[in-house]
Amino acid sequence: FKRRNPSACMVSLLKKLNEQGLDLGPSGAVEPDVAAQQQAEDLMSEMSDKIDGSAARQLRSLEPTEALTILTDLRNADGIRNPSAFIMSAVKRCNNQGRSSGSSRRDPPRLQQGPYAE
Repeated sequence: FKRRNPSACMVSLLKKLNEQGLDLGPSGAVEPDVAAQQQAEDLMSEMSDKIDGSAARQLRSLEPTEALTILTDLRNADGIRNPSAFIMSAVKRCNNQGRSSGSSRRDPPRLQQGPYAE
């Protein structure tokens, strides 16, 4: 399923993180990796009966945004008979793309407060 309002989704996530006691700092900003890591862990918990330990370890070895992308693709896919194999294949592709590009991974943009924040 697709989110119609990404801003509402992010506000909801930030509220959830704040309720869990995550220190958002004086500006209220959260590092994207922290938010992605929390979402990935939530999805892994949700799918724990379908994902084996090896697949979970491989996901945790990735950048949080990459792991979240794989888990979201898995959740949205129909007819996946072996979710762990799907994850292992996607992790391998992610690792191969990182090597073949010849460049180091870029940090995702930082979340900012307000529409015109620098």
